[in-house]
Amino acid sequence: MTLTLKHLGLSILLLTFCRVSLLAEDTMFQQASHTVVAEDYSARLESIEAEIAQLRSQVDLNSASTGTSCQLISATNIWPDSNCGHNGTFASAELLVLSYTRSEGIVAGVDDDEFGDSEFNAGFRTTVGYQVADCVGIRLRYFDFNFTDNNVGTGNNSLGVDTSVIDLELFETFHLNQCWTAELSGGLRYHDFVEQMVDVSGTPEVRRIVVNGLGGVAGIELKRTIPSGALYIRGRGAMIYGDRNVRNDEFPDFFDQRGINTLMLELALGYEKQFQLGRGWSGAARIGYEAHHWGSYSLGFIDPVDVEYFSNSTDVGLHGLAMSLEFYR
Repeated sequence: MTLTLKHLGLSILLLTFCRVSLLAEDTMFQQASHTVVAEDYSARLESIEAEIAQLRSQVDLNSASTGTSCQLISATNIWPDSNCGHNGTFASAELLVLSYTRSEGIVAGVDDDEFGDSEFNAGFRTTVGYQVADCVGIRLRYFDFNFTDNNVGTGNNSLGVDTSVIDLELFETFHLNQCWTAELSGGLRYHDFVEQMVDVSGTPEVRRIVVNGLGGVAGIELKRTIPSGALYIRGRGAMIYGDRNVRNDEFPDFFDQRGINTLMLELALGYEKQFQLGRGWSGAARIGYEAHHWGSYSLGFIDPVDVEYFSNSTDVGLHGLAMSLEFYR
């Protein structure tokens, strides 16, 4: 009996050892299987991510060719800082072909033969400035326009204008999104304006108005990127405080108006194309329409007793084509 129990105990112990061994081997096998499966999943995930990246790049290229991806267009912008447009010094030269207008019309007096037509004449504007890396800059701008029309009406009467504007501004550029940028500006403006009418019907008469003053100027420009360049629209306004000198040879209208204030408004819109020049220089060309409205700069006429003299204030303005070249470094 003793031997039989001993043999039975050894058999149970051996069976237990074998089961534990089998369980251990099974556990190791399962762990190895999980490792292999995890490695397979990781490899497959990397393959899928690579395929997605390839498909995404193909979609971006197709979108760029059809002009629907503002993100890709912005990424290929030539300016050093795509958020600000450009950093460093810049200068521009502009040719403007403008027509001078008056709310009373182009006149040298009040008679039927003293009215004329509005014609287009050339003016110019130039700007120099510097923009730093945080999108803030400073610029100085000078505008000049003058002309004389010696054929106002039928009696060789003339109308001439000589005006200039100097602006000193601070500005900041904002990157609104992948398609739109905005620029806010503000500063000081000096304006000088001379309008002269010569009436040669009978005894020659000269009527002359001079306005000059200093004030504040502020503006905003929005630019929308498109595949072939950009579209822009700009508004600018100024309040000028100064003096007006009036002279009329036919009637004793010789007087100075001190402390007048006038409002100047400007609107511009058009197309811009950027280009590379090399050696650190880039450029941009613009073409567009521009309009100016200057309130109460001139004076109208009344003729109660065949004596022409100045009456109420008259608005003047300019409008026409604007073309510019701008260079950056």
